[in-house]
Amino acid sequence: MIQDILKQTRLEAGMTQRTLANEVNVAQCRISAYENGEDIPIDIAVKISRVLKSPRLRHAISCTEKDQILCIPILNNVNDDPAVILDSLVEEAGEMIEASMKLKKIIRNRNTLDDLTEVEREEVMAFEEQIADIIPAVQLHFIRMAEIFNLDISRIEKRMVMKLKKKKYII
Repeated sequence: MIQDILKQTRLEAGMTQRTLANEVNVAQCRISAYENGEDIPIDIAVKISRVLKSPRLRHAISCTEKDQILCIPILNNVNDDPAVILDSLVEEAGEMIEASMKLKKIIRNRNTLDDLTEVEREEVMAFEEQIADIIPAVQLHFIRMAEIFNLDISRIEKRMVMKLKKKKYII
C-alpha cells in the first residue's frame, strides 16, 4: 500500500513528517493523513517521491494513478540483491522469448478472437501471462539499482525516448 511505502521511505530517509511536509510545502498533518491512508493528490505525491528519491514510491504512485498498461506490484518478498535480481531477469527473459515464439505461431494470420479455438484462446492467455512475468523483475531491477547505485531513472527514460525516436518506433 502506498501509505506503507511512504512511511517506510520517509523513515529510511531519516525525515520527520514535519521535515517532509516543509519540503513539499504542505502541513505536517497532511503527511500524517497520507501515511494513514488518505489519498495523496498526484502533484503532492510526485513531489514527495522526488524529495524522498524513492523509485518504490514513484512506482506505487504510478500504479495508484493507473498510468501503466499493466499495474503489477513490486516484488517485496524476494532476495533483493541486484545480482540475484539479474539472475531472475535473465530467467524470465528466456521464458518470455520462448512464450513469445509460441504465441507468434498461434496468432500469425489471425485478426480477432473469433479466429482462435477455445484451446488456442487459453494458450494465448497462458503465453501472455508468461510474457508479463518479466515486468516485476524489470521493475525491481531498476528500483534496486536506483536505491543502491543512485541510478538516475529519469535519465534512462530520456535516453529510451531518444532511442525509440531514432528507430522511428515513436514520433
